[in-house]
Amino acid sequence: MTSPGDPAEPAAPAPDECNERFRLVADDIPIVLWHSGPDGGIRFTNRRWYDLTGWTPDATAGFGWSATLHPLDRERVLREYLLAIEYRQVFTIQGRVRHARGHDLHLLACGAPRY
Repeated sequence: MTSPGDPAEPAAPAPDECNERFRLVADDIPIVLWHSGPDGGIRFTNRRWYDLTGWTPDATAGFGWSATLHPLDRERVLREYLLAIEYRQVFTIQGRVRHARGHDLHLLACGAPRY
């Protein structure tokens, strides 16, 4: 049995390496994955979101992503999303987003606030 710091114990990866590993895995999964801050603003989305919407990370950041929502869904989706964030509740929200090719897609967003 080894103890922490024992030369036989492999060193833990640096935080930057862990973040890079996470991004590689996140970009390879076939679903949209995102992370938001306590205010609900988007801080990270995986490549699938950019492929789906054609948007850039800068355009998506914060609440920029909400512009991809169908105009008839936008107010409701944002209201449900922000209430779930405020009350720290698990949520499932349905809405339409604009695909990069110009048509609308139905999206099911599921999330669990973690702070």
